[in-house]
Amino acid sequence: MQNSILSIFLSKLNIAKQGHFVSVKVENTGMTLKLLEMFEEIGIIRGYHIVSGENKIKVVLRYVKGSFNIFFKMVQISRPGRRVYVDIMHLVKLKERESGNNIYILSTPYGIMFDSECIFRRVGGEVIIKIIM
Repeated sequence: MQNSILSIFLSKLNIAKQGHFVSVKVENTGMTLKLLEMFEEIGIIRGYHIVSGENKIKVVLRYVKGSFNIFFKMVQISRPGRRVYVDIMHLVKLKERESGNNIYILSTPYGIMFDSECIFRRVGGEVIIKIIM
């Protein structure tokens, strides 16, 4: 996946969250589908479905009582000019140093995973996204 598509994807979700949108359309790519599946798994989004006739996915955002958001912000960590890789030891130190319930998404030799799964499997990789809760 091109990183420009990833940055546009994250920007659309962040803007939709700030504007309290009910849904937003994003590009339909393999990486986008995998990330949306992961976001739905942890409860950041309510759901998604592929729009027929377009190369888009409609993402339904999730809010809790009082229209508060589940996440504060999503940040792209690795960029084309600056790749960020961590091994298992540095990932554990990063999680200990961070305050709050931030979640990292890593691209590993075994696929895209949450930081907790990487720690469980004892594998490192490229840090793609940081979800600030």
